[in-house]
Amino acid sequence: MTDQYAKIFRDNWVPYHLVNFQKLQLDETVKINNGYEKFWVKILFLETTDELILGKVSSKLVNDLPYNYQDYVLFHTSNIMEHHTKEDYEENIIKIQKQFNEYIDENYPNEDFTAITSEKEEQLKNEFYEKNIIIKN
Repeated sequence: MTDQYAKIFRDNWVPYHLVNFQKLQLDETVKINNGYEKFWVKILFLETTDELILGKVSSKLVNDLPYNYQDYVLFHTSNIMEHHTKEDYEENIIKIQKQFNEYIDENYPNEDFTAITSEKEEQLKNEFYEKNIIIKN
C-alpha cells in the first residue's frame, strides 16, 4: 500500500488536555493513549481550526489493533499526554546509543564488532531492547 492510499485511523483516544497546540511542530513526536497502551506518534500535519493532528505511529504496538507501527492516526491536541521536541528526540537518540554501547561492552567484552553485518547489528539491537525497557513507548 502506498502512502497515497493509506488509511487514517481514529480511535477512542484518552483525553489529557496537557499540551498547547501552538507549541507543536511538524516532525516532532507526541505520546497518545488508546485506552490499551500508550505510544509515540510523529506529527505530519497540524490542522489549526479544530486542533487536529495527523501523525504516523512510531512505536511497535503490543495489542492487536487495526493500526500499528507506521500507520496513520488522527487525534485532537487534547489527546496528547507527552510532547518531545526535535531536541528531545536527538538527546534520546544519543542516550540510547550510549546505553547500547555500554550494553555491548558489558555483555560482549571480547568480541570485535569492527566488521559487523547489518543483520548481526539488528539482532544485537533487538536483544538490547528486549532486556532494557527504554523509550519503546
